[in-house]
Amino acid sequence: MFNDRPKITVCIVTYNHEQYIHDCLSSVLGQQVDADLEIFIGDDFSTDGTRAIISEYVAQYPGLVSPVFHEKNIGASLNYLSLIGKATGDYIAHLDGDDFWLPGKLAMQLDFLKRWDRCSAVWSNAIVITGSGQLAGQFNETISEHFDINYLIERGNFLNHSSMMYRSAYRGEILKIKGDFIDFYLCMLLAERGSLGYINRPLVIYRHGSTSSVIKNNLSFIRSLYWQAILRARFMGAGTTSIARCIAEFYGSILSSTVKQGKFRELWFWSIKIYADSKSILAGSFISAVAIFPFRVFLSKLRKLTRRLMLCGTKTLFPR
Repeated sequence: MFNDRPKITVCIVTYNHEQYIHDCLSSVLGQQVDADLEIFIGDDFSTDGTRAIISEYVAQYPGLVSPVFHEKNIGASLNYLSLIGKATGDYIAHLDGDDFWLPGKLAMQLDFLKRWDRCSAVWSNAIVITGSGQLAGQFNETISEHFDINYLIERGNFLNHSSMMYRSAYRGEILKIKGDFIDFYLCMLLAERGSLGYINRPLVIYRHGSTSSVIKNNLSFIRSLYWQAILRARFMGAGTTSIARCIAEFYGSILSSTVKQGKFRELWFWSIKIYADSKSILAGSFISAVAIFPFRVFLSKLRKLTRRLMLCGTKTLFPR
C-alpha cells in the first residue's frame, strides 16, 4: 500500500557538547508529529564525552538515531554537508548540538510548509538562555510571516539556525557549496527558491555564548563569512538598495563593537575592505552607517529590552 506519510530528516551538528547533547537529542525524540523521522548526528571529533552520550542514544534507538563520527576535525560547514548528503526525508530540519527544541516544533513547521507550497523554508522565534541556563531574552521581535530575499538581506542574519526547516528538494543547491559558509548564506540560497516563512512563537531554546560557540570563540572568522554572504547577494536576485542597507548595517555593527573595545586597527581594516569590495553598490551607505551610529546603539538597547519584556508569559515553556 502506498505510504504518503511525510518524512523529516533531522540534522544535528555537534562538537564538545557533552553538557548539552542530552537535552538536544531528548527534545528531538520527544517531538509529536505526524511524520516519520530519521536523525543524523554529526560529531566533529569531540574531545569530551559527547560521543559516549550519542552512542547511548544510538543503542537505545537503533535505526532512528544514526551517528556520523568524523575521525578528525573538519569544521561545522563540512560536518553539516555530510549530514544533509545522507538525508532521505521530504523535509530537513537543522539543530545545533547545544540548543534544543520545544514541544510541537516539528508539527507546527510541517503544517506551515504543507499549507504554503510556494514557501521553501520556515523558521521560528526562540528563547535565548546563557550557557549556564539563565533566561536572557527572546531571539526576535515580531517578524513578517512571509518574506523574500530583499527583506532577509535588509534585516541581516536575524533567523535562528536551530529553528530552520526546509524542503529537501532544495538541498542540492546547498550541497554545491565549496568551503566554509555561514547560516545566513543558506537562508539566501533558500530565498532564491521561494518565499521564506516565519512562525512568531518560540519553538527553540538557543544557548547564547556556550563554551563551543563559534561566535564567541572566533568572531573574526564569522564576520568574514558574513561579508562573503553579503557580496554574493548581488548574484542571487537581491536589490541594490537592500544590499546597500545590509552593508550599512554590517559596517555599523563593526563600528559599534570595535569602538567600544578600542580595536581601532580592526575598524580600519574593515573600513578599507568594505569600501574596496563594494564600491559599485556602496554609494552613500558607508557615510550613512557612520551617521546612524548613535541611533544604532539606542535601537540595539531598545530591542534587547523588548525581547526581555516579551519573555513574560513564556517562562512556563522552559523546562525546570
